[in-house]
Amino acid sequence: MPSMNERSLASYQQAEQWKEFFFIEGRNFDDGIGNVKSEIAQEEDYYDLQGRKIAEPQKGINIIRYSDGSTRKVMVK
Repeated sequence: MPSMNERSLASYQQAEQWKEFFFIEGRNFDDGIGNVKSEIAQEEDYYDLQGRKIAEPQKGINIIRYSDGSTRKVMVK
């Protein structure tokens, strides 16, 4: 049985808008985007604007440190 890549290539070669192209090359993307792992950073620590660690976000501007090491200033209403 032809691979997905071979079937896709054949479809392009037969399609009205593509069949006039002289050269159509198939590509194998099996090792591409399918192997990407995504992890959403979790909130780890909270700080006030003076840099003091706080137990949870407070009203006003807070600095939040995430599990990936990034930090953001966040306004809490």
